Amino acid sequence: MAPKGEPNGDRRQVARALHTELIELFDPERLLAERLDLDGSTLRFATQSWDLSAYRKIVVLALGKASIKMARAAERCFGSAVTRGLVSALPSSQCPLPGP
Repeated sequence: MAPKGEPNGDRRQVARALHTELIELFDPERLLAERLDLDGSTLRFATQSWDLSAYRKIVVLALGKASIKMARAAERCFGSAVTRGLVSALPSSQCPLPGP
């Protein structure tokens, strides 16, 4: 029940605005893109790094609710260096992915 003088519509508007702000704050595509960095053959993720010249292939595997957004962030980081990829998402996740 809304406090006196505060219609339910105002609460709904605040809740929608908060929901939108939280979705943007925790956006998996943005969060991953901020932490992935490819500098030459060195991949950095947060505090770890790997020399990718030691590997023959780069395979992107993304599973779950955030898989499409995470795959897009990885594709932007690696570009044409990705050899293969597999993304598993619900059919309702209709987000475009790069590919052939």
